[in-house]
Amino acid sequence: MYSVLVVDDETMDLIGLQQHIDWDKLGMNVVAAINNSFSALEYMQNNKVDILVTDINMPIMSGLEMVRQIMEQRPQLRVVFVSGYSEFHYAKQAISLSAAGYVLKPVNDDELFEVLQGVKAELDSETTRSEWHKSEAVNQLLSGYDARTELTPSAGLSIGIMEMDDMHWKLRAAGVEKQTTAFDKQLQQLAELLVEMNLPYFCKTDEKRMVVILEGTQPQEQLKLVMHAVSSKLNWSVTAGLGTLVRELHHIPESYQCAKDAIANKMFYGKGKVIPFSDIKPQTGLKAKQLSEVLDSLFTALIQYQLVRVDECVEDLCALVKTFDDKHAVYVYLLHVISQLDFRLRTVNEDLYQILGLGFDKLDIVFQFETVEDIQWWLRSRLFQLSETLYQRKQKKNRKLIEEVEKYIMDHVEEELTLKDVANYFSFSPNYLGYMFKEEAGLNFSDYVIAKRMERASVLLQVPSTKVYEVANRLGYKKLSSFNRQFKDQFGLTPSDYRKQG
Repeated sequence: MYSVLVVDDETMDLIGLQQHIDWDKLGMNVVAAINNSFSALEYMQNNKVDILVTDINMPIMSGLEMVRQIMEQRPQLRVVFVSGYSEFHYAKQAISLSAAGYVLKPVNDDELFEVLQGVKAELDSETTRSEWHKSEAVNQLLSGYDARTELTPSAGLSIGIMEMDDMHWKLRAAGVEKQTTAFDKQLQQLAELLVEMNLPYFCKTDEKRMVVILEGTQPQEQLKLVMHAVSSKLNWSVTAGLGTLVRELHHIPESYQCAKDAIANKMFYGKGKVIPFSDIKPQTGLKAKQLSEVLDSLFTALIQYQLVRVDECVEDLCALVKTFDDKHAVYVYLLHVISQLDFRLRTVNEDLYQILGLGFDKLDIVFQFETVEDIQWWLRSRLFQLSETLYQRKQKKNRKLIEEVEKYIMDHVEEELTLKDVANYFSFSPNYLGYMFKEEAGLNFSDYVIAKRMERASVLLQVPSTKVYEVANRLGYKKLSSFNRQFKDQFGLTPSDYRKQG
């Protein structure tokens, strides 16, 4: 917004100028309202003022004299005179001072508003021209050509490249046109903020980034201030790559290349921070054996529903990511990891893409990740989901199998039943079936068989003509004492007492 100073020795006129004009609509802000020329002159000498709205006739120092003095120091200042005098010589003096407008009292609000609109249009045009020329100068310097600027190379120059964080995620559902519009809008907001922070030498790049030339020996601190302002005023986050400090304009391309290398490492160093080129360290190569071992361990953890181990394996995979020095290699690596996990899951008749609903047409999501932390968060959440689904499927499969085993036991409860025979029938090892049976049924296989035999015995004993020993023989008991003991253990009564009670 443009800053406006209002000056008038009449209190009511001063209040009226502040309250009767819609300054917000004009994109202007009244930074001060002063009732005399001396104080106004002092204020303008110490503060930024874009537009001065002043009365002409004021005691001791007139508005005309005040403007003559300040224009020697601030020739770019826009002045609108408000006066009760309609004589030509006042207007002539105002014109000689390059006044942007001359409005008679009593002030017509609409007339003053229209004059101020014209002033704003001039300032907007001038700002646009200035920004364009400086942007062109920056582009020329980045390309290694000479350009006329007000930069002071001897004080130190560095290139900073700023990139908005998470924009691809936020705009993923929008069309290309809406994405472009959103990026342009935010870059324009960033440009306005840079101008406000007295960093006028910047330009936009094709990668939807902002390049800025930083003067002085503390460029990292300057970038941190910009990032803080972006966060507090615009409510979004940026990451910045910082090039090396140079002291000659023709060395700016070197700093620019270093800044590009730095921002390219956002994948590995994280977002919402300044990444100086001097902090970039060379990476060591990834060993195939390391990856294979981690994937094998991860596969086992997924199948066995060991989420803590899954999390540890994800950390190991992301640690391996940091051995790359190019984000495109990271994307290829991530696709390879997904493919290898799917290959391993198919050995147990499971389909990773089907379980997670990914599909080859949706794998472009991996190209939206900006940092290793983004990858780690996504990979962890999806693999937790995968392990949970596998566990639930396994539980359902196990439950179905045990239900079939239980039915088999009931159908053959009057026959000799051993765990080995039943396991052979269902094509499992006795140990595995015994373990799974206890997990699902809550009883050892032999205890379950005894319980079901006693239930059958209780039914058979309800037939009065059937003898107790006949029931025992029918259920495979060679010793009546063993039958009586197991029946009493389950029902608390001997078979004879149970029959009498019934």
